[in-house]
Amino acid sequence: MLVAWRPERAAVRMSWILEQLSRLVTARPVVTLIVLVAVTVGLGSGVTRLAPQADDTALLPEDSRVAEAGDRIDVLFGSSNDTVAVTLIFEGDAALAPGGLAQIDAALNMAASDPRVAPLLAQPNPVFGPTLILASTLGTSDFMSLSQQQIDEAAGLVPLDRFVGTGTDGAAVAVSTVRLRVDADGDGGTGDDAEALADAELAIRDIMEASEGPLVGGSLSPAVLAEDSQAATGSQMSLLMVLALGLIAALLLLFTRSVFDLLVTLAGLVMTIVWVTGAQGWLGPQGAGLIGAPNALTSMVPILLIGLVVDYAIQTVGLYREQRSEGRDVAASVRRGLRAVIVPLSLAVITTVVSFLT
Repeated sequence: MLVAWRPERAAVRMSWILEQLSRLVTARPVVTLIVLVAVTVGLGSGVTRLAPQADDTALLPEDSRVAEAGDRIDVLFGSSNDTVAVTLIFEGDAALAPGGLAQIDAALNMAASDPRVAPLLAQPNPVFGPTLILASTLGTSDFMSLSQQQIDEAAGLVPLDRFVGTGTDGAAVAVSTVRLRVDADGDGGTGDDAEALADAELAIRDIMEASEGPLVGGSLSPAVLAEDSQAATGSQMSLLMVLALGLIAALLLLFTRSVFDLLVTLAGLVMTIVWVTGAQGWLGPQGAGLIGAPNALTSMVPILLIGLVVDYAIQTVGLYREQRSEGRDVAASVRRGLRAVIVPLSLAVITTVVSFLT
């Protein structure tokens, strides 16, 4: 038997639900604050479980032309996926001088013998650079015992164009390569393999930065690029959020003309950001594994929340003040304000979420 839907009954039921919700918040204010603090601490602890930011290509749909091209490359050049090339960069005019070559040779030896790198070296010939070619031609790797004339003559006999050139600032640049295996233990490449590979790449970076000699050392690899990108994104996001909070605080103080209302609004804003960020950690790859790692889109969520929460806070404070101006007490004003704002704000949140996901 079908029962006709009656709008008046639905409205009465919704009104009752909103009344109970508003009373639940105001009946025991201390309990409400304790619950909010507990939820903030619980969700906030998930921040430590946030996974590193994912590659932006992870956002591509499977049927995109870029994704299809990537799959095609994997089929044609699948063997290239077995190794990762770490490029060692040495900058300075002494790139082909005895001191510079000795520095390059020492850095390559240190990288190849490092306990974090050695188990991942891709055989055969995991290390390649100008010093190996010159050492083979000259019959020695003791470059400090050679004269500049001997090195120049040997350099004229072998092709070093791939390894030695000139940078944009006119300084000489020498490069070498260390190849690392992606699958360290033959299990198909697990998360442990990826972590070990990243550690090896960063170890080489540290060795290059600590290299002593006439040349300035550095390295280029996926892990180094990812770390630099994450650091740059994090610093820029932090600066942007500080500027946004400062501007919003000034506007809120101008609107509310109350330091207390300003602090309450900012506290709610900080709690919201902590909740969402912590939830990403708990639900992400290093938590429950229900969602993916943070990416370029999810990094915009805190900024989006700042705009939404401030907008809703202004409306809530405005309704509360309106009720107080009519002579109602604090609890009654809060309840009526919540009843008036919950439905429209909930609908606004839902539509915002749907549009953002789309």
